[in-house]
Amino acid sequence: MPANADTAAVAKETGLREDVLKRWVKYLKTNDQAAADPSLDEWRTAAPEKLAEVAKAYQQRYEANAQTGPKRWTSGGRGSGR
Repeated sequence: MPANADTAAVAKETGLREDVLKRWVKYLKTNDQAAADPSLDEWRTAAPEKLAEVAKAYQQRYEANAQTGPKRWTSGGRGSGR
């Protein structure tokens, strides 16, 4: 997502939830922990044309894990229990 992109427009275009997208943008821009988080490897290594697809996969895992309780999740979708 370009730095100046409107999150509402991007969310609508890609089918992502705008509230979740805004939180990810904030986390990825302002958090040193995000730079070291191995669960974000899939995002960091994705080709630009695959970012929306990767973001949707993260969103689906986030929503699935939100229903089962507060567990840290990895790109494989399994909680590490930390």
